[in-house]
Amino acid sequence: MASKISKKIYLDYASFTPGSSKGSFGMGKYWNPGSIHGLGTKTKEFLNKARELCASTINAQSDEIIFTSSGTMSNNIAILGVLEAYNGDIVPHIISSSVEHASVLEVLKNLESEKKIELTLLKSDETGNIDLKELKESIKNNTILICVMMVNNEVGTLFDIPQVSKMIRDYKKENGRKELDYPYLLVDACQAANILDINVQKNHADLLSINGNKIYSPGSALLYKRRGIKLKPVLFGGNQEQSLVPGTENTQSIVSFSDSLKSAQENIEKYFTHTKEIKDFFESGLEKITKEYQVKLKFNSSKESAPTISHFTLDNMPAELLVLELDAKGICVSSMSACKEGDEDVSHVLAAIGAIEKGKENIGGVRFSFGIQTKKSDIKKALKALNSILKKYKGIYF
Repeated sequence: MASKISKKIYLDYASFTPGSSKGSFGMGKYWNPGSIHGLGTKTKEFLNKARELCASTINAQSDEIIFTSSGTMSNNIAILGVLEAYNGDIVPHIISSSVEHASVLEVLKNLESEKKIELTLLKSDETGNIDLKELKESIKNNTILICVMMVNNEVGTLFDIPQVSKMIRDYKKENGRKELDYPYLLVDACQAANILDINVQKNHADLLSINGNKIYSPGSALLYKRRGIKLKPVLFGGNQEQSLVPGTENTQSIVSFSDSLKSAQENIEKYFTHTKEIKDFFESGLEKITKEYQVKLKFNSSKESAPTISHFTLDNMPAELLVLELDAKGICVSSMSACKEGDEDVSHVLAAIGAIEKGKENIGGVRFSFGIQTKKSDIKKALKALNSILKKYKGIYF
């Protein structure tokens, strides 16, 4: 079984990055950091050291770092915590891009269905990006939160967070509001930590989530909460992590995560350059193959999207079938975000960017995603597999 797995070519880094030795210093024996005996206090020291390392890596203060178990938990705690802390007389208003991760959109839609918030979903252009003018015009007196991700997890759209935050700060100045007044900005940076600068001072985020699953250190994540931001607990049972994440901290995983985050941010240029070269090589090869078989190829990821993600549709061929055919040949890819796999028939991201043709709602798209370990030899094998699959289905789907 192990040998079969080792022969697989993994091209699904956007859903999960396999553990790396970069975080190996965290692999030791740890105890409960809340215990007052020697082993507990020593573990607390490791936990504090990890918090300080994460803080310095993203240019934050140690008390602004909240450790969680996943990006989904971080986003949930942020959204629900902001809402819980709101004490206005009217129903609060929240704005979000329409291509956010499910851990943001599903929370917001559920709150809207329960009439706990008023929700505005911003339109996306064909690349997935938003119009800053529309965003500014959407802000109301009761707007408490704006959610904009840094990198889209499905098609790789890059969002200009510094410009988004500047627009929000300008709005506050124009309306006589202080810097820490509503609306807050929540940035989902889970797909960005390997390729973009997560410096919270440069990005001016009020809340920001990072997931260890995406930086080669699965098991832990963090929520950055800027000092002065009002956030109330929505989970109960302990006072850990400023009472926002009750339960004993997974110190071993957290220590490893902090090291991986530092490594990721120190190597963003190297990672960006490598994955861009891999992506260009793959897309060029795919274009040649589809041209040879006269297959209509549509890239749903723009040329300006993240170098780690290539998302495309092949004529009338169902995406899930292509994924299964590739898997049979030892190539691991996705047909949509793994967090929503099997949970929806049509990708909300593809629908938002207008990438779904009428009558082809069930075709979907395939996502290849790349990491630092991805080699051109892997891509050559993937292209060879694609060539074989197109040959097999020529005359059936195209």
